[in-house]
Amino acid sequence: MTVITRHSEFYLEDGSITLQIEDVLYKLHISLLRKFSVVFKDMFSMPPSSSQPNHHEGMSDESPVKLGLPFTLSLALRFRISDWIELAFKALVVTPAHRLSLEDASFLGLTIMHIIHSTQSEIRHLRLVLAYNPLKMDKHDVLCKRPALGCQASWEAAWWDGFARHYLHPDHPCTPLEALAKFESANIAGVTTACRLQAVEFIRDHGVFDREYGILEEGLKLLKKFEGTVVGV
Repeated sequence: MTVITRHSEFYLEDGSITLQIEDVLYKLHISLLRKFSVVFKDMFSMPPSSSQPNHHEGMSDESPVKLGLPFTLSLALRFRISDWIELAFKALVVTPAHRLSLEDASFLGLTIMHIIHSTQSEIRHLRLVLAYNPLKMDKHDVLCKRPALGCQASWEAAWWDGFARHYLHPDHPCTPLEALAKFESANIAGVTTACRLQAVEFIRDHGVFDREYGILEEGLKLLKKFEGTVVGV
């Protein structure tokens, strides 16, 4: 069960509207949001529905206005809300392109969509390279009787069957940390525990999976150049 928490800085006790982005609540001033966002201006001018005349979305923690990631990112860039920028960008990067609508694209604009798409493509390419090129186990335990034929072959089989297919999953790919955890806890037939742990140590020490975080940071750096600007429509 997801735990919803209040943001430590942007949950204002004297705020007049409660927003939810992912699993975090924000309480801000309607007047400010109306002034700078046509979407919010239209949203808050709508009367309650006839089925729920006393219900006002956003008036409490139990009934917050839930913001989509594209709108959140465009709003965050406009108001220089770093937390929102990073949260929304990283979530959008792992969102399959076919799940983003034309309306989403209109919120973000061509340039921001390009940054997201380019970051997605770089990460996808990196993952393909890693998935199809199993790590060569240069070091083997003294108890490993068949390092070249047995141990390495078993490791390569496990690389694909136990890792790569999860790493390349189209809807729910595992993160770099999850990928490393799979190797740390896996019991691979034909590979001694010592050989496996030596390989995991090499992966960690050389940041094999950490390159993905570097790509994300580069994309985020490009994105933050647009802080304080209006993107999309």
